[in-house]
Amino acid sequence: MTMARQFKTQLFNHSNLSDEISRVKLNFASMMTEDQRDEVLRTLHEDLDICKNLLWTVKEQILDNDISNYPIFVASSEVLDLGKLVVDKESMEINWYFMASHLEEFAIKQIIAEDKIDSFRKVYKEHLDELCIFVMTENSGDFVFLPV
Repeated sequence: MTMARQFKTQLFNHSNLSDEISRVKLNFASMMTEDQRDEVLRTLHEDLDICKNLLWTVKEQILDNDISNYPIFVASSEVLDLGKLVVDKESMEINWYFMASHLEEFAIKQIIAEDKIDSFRKVYKEHLDELCIFVMTENSGDFVFLPV
């Protein structure tokens, strides 16, 4: 079984992106080969082994402080103007930067289309014990729910 099949993913309509990430074509499943997806998920899993406790703590703080009921982490090879940087790949010597964000920011920046917000909430609620990560690569992006 490939790593891509081990992780639950959900595609959403990303047709209206904010300017800072509009260069990215968001279709994680079809823009990459299976080997590329496996590599992305392998490195993501390696990094989460190192920083998952920190990310889980940030998720709990977002929830406990009523910032959002839908925390989202953005994993990217570069720092984006999306969320707040919580894990610096350079200082931790890992593959990905992780920024903490939430559904409301994704809606404001039109990363999740307005007509897909309820669908996102429904899927998110099915994965409360997992981290919701928006994985951005050079030519794709998608949501992945990963167990902690």
